Amino acid sequence: MNKRFLLLISFVLCMLGGVSAEDITISANSSTFAEETADGDIVATSGDVEFRYAQAGSTSAIIGGLKDDQLRIYKSSTLTISSTRNIQQIAITAEINKSIGADGLTAVGYTAAEDKLSGVWKGAANSVTLTASVGQCRITQIVVTLEDDNVAVKTPSFSLAAGDYMGAQSLEITCATADAKIYYTLDGTEPSETATEYTAPIELTTSTTVKAIAVKGADKSSVAEAKYVIVKSIANTEETALTVAEALELIKTTDEATLAHKDNKMYVKGIVVKVDEVDTGDFGNATYNIADATDATEQLIVYRGYYLKGAKFTAETAAELTVGKHVVVYGTLVNFKGNTPEFTSGSKLVSISEGSALEETALKGVYYANNTVVNANNLMLSVYNLTGTCIAQGEGDIDLSAYGKGIYLVRCGKQAIKIVKR
Repeated sequence: MNKRFLLLISFVLCMLGGVSAEDITISANSSTFAEETADGDIVATSGDVEFRYAQAGSTSAIIGGLKDDQLRIYKSSTLTISSTRNIQQIAITAEINKSIGADGLTAVGYTAAEDKLSGVWKGAANSVTLTASVGQCRITQIVVTLEDDNVAVKTPSFSLAAGDYMGAQSLEITCATADAKIYYTLDGTEPSETATEYTAPIELTTSTTVKAIAVKGADKSSVAEAKYVIVKSIANTEETALTVAEALELIKTTDEATLAHKDNKMYVKGIVVKVDEVDTGDFGNATYNIADATDATEQLIVYRGYYLKGAKFTAETAAELTVGKHVVVYGTLVNFKGNTPEFTSGSKLVSISEGSALEETALKGVYYANNTVVNANNLMLSVYNLTGTCIAQGEGDIDLSAYGKGIYLVRCGKQAIKIVKR
């Protein structure tokens, strides 16, 4: 069990608008723990409520989680709060970090207070996803208000949580009150008995705000509401990696929801033209610029990206990230604050080489790291020193730790790449 963040959970009853409701209050300190799931999410459950923190990019233990009695939601990461009962309100209390407080979170229906110390989501939904839009939001308390179990007609439930989805989706609407009829709208207007009656799943092919109400006799439920953003696929492959110019044009012409979708990570190839910082400590990431040529004015920032295969940078591997290196980077593209095109935090290097040889020879998946020629495609490779002597050969990874510093050639048939062992 990985005890990544700890939650104190307590229950109280309150009156919300004259209707009995249940509040669940969560304070970020050490009492009840949540385990990390196989997919890297951090999950806590209590009663009818689940809290799921999903990290963006890195799986480093220091990214997000509990620290200093704060639940830290880092840029592009999400906190999803869901329940089998209707969620009516979520109140967030946060601390300010470098001018970012509760305003660092975004969600449909969420508003941060002017002092940035609190924020409130109001609506009617079974699932709400809060996303850290900038920097990090440091949450100290969350209060979730659930609908009373004893209302005459329960609020309708949606089969899909509000948020961004790749391609068309099928939405089902249900009501826990027996024999209640459900009416819905797709244009953002308030539903009533004159709206469309729900009889079959709704096909969502474009971005839509769905509102629904349940009716039984003279009794009506609260209105359930969810906004669905339907995005298209723009993801590419390493073989079709974008140039920096193509990546900048894509960022310029693509909406934020499409760029930020978790399935739209992109491969971009370029030349390192500037290295701002390489951290070899706890964070192990680097910030640097890439371009299509060493003298190009159009550049793409790689913000806090990681080494090959998402590994942290070490003192040894940090020395490889220098101006002039040819790289392929994989991650999420964004236009930060509307004026800074970049790979957001959590990207990783796919390849790094001295020049264009890797492109020219098409030895995809072959690169040098940590004294090893990594052979991801299991090709038959031979390694030669500068005298032309074959020093190693095989179809797997080739360990060069026993050989001295210098320049070596890795050959596959008539193709070759140069590596430098420092």
